[in-house]
Amino acid sequence: MVVKPVETRQLAFAPGSSGWTNAQAEQMRWMEVFLRGGNAWESFNRPAIGTHINIS
Repeated sequence: MVVKPVETRQLAFAPGSSGWTNAQAEQMRWMEVFLRGGNAWESFNRPAIGTHINIS
């Protein structure tokens, strides 16, 4: 697998840095959408928390 850095103004969906260890000692991580050098929330017109967003 080739991993490339996210360039400025690119939108990305990736595992975030926040998470926890569950009862089975597995690392759990949130997935996040981010816009390098920008604001993904603004790019999606400030959706409310829990809003479903379709990306195609």
